[in-house]
Amino acid sequence: MSGFAGRNSLDENGDGWIYHELQQAALCGQHALNNLLQGPYFSPEDLAQIAMQLDDMERRAMLQSSQGHQSTDYLKYIAEGSGNVDSAGNFSIQVLRAALEHQLSIQLVALDSDDYKMISRDITQEEGFICNKQAHWFAIRLISEYTIYVI
Repeated sequence: MSGFAGRNSLDENGDGWIYHELQQAALCGQHALNNLLQGPYFSPEDLAQIAMQLDDMERRAMLQSSQGHQSTDYLKYIAEGSGNVDSAGNFSIQVLRAALEHQLSIQLVALDSDDYKMISRDITQEEGFICNKQAHWFAIRLISEYTIYVI
């Protein structure tokens, strides 16, 4: 899964240094966001709060179904726990998307989605990407006209 993070310009350090967070625990989603943005924008606590908010929204939506708290889907959802963060701190794409969109007004769009096709942008003109391979989040970021940074 890949998605681009787009707005007019991703924040720049302007000091000639590349910001990089080393992988800790299963917090690759947090590190990918911060490396993409080139600064310590999100803490594990920030993303966990977003995950809890998304869980609450999902729970309320399921309760509004015709069978409410007695529905098989709701009972299965409650038994499985959060789909937005696991006990090791691995965050879902929904958490990463919400963090970028709601806190920084950066849109995260899947490259294979109808939304991206409607935008009709040249993929080589994007400034950054959040990618996931084998349950690991990483970022690809344009640092300068000639430097692409895989983080």
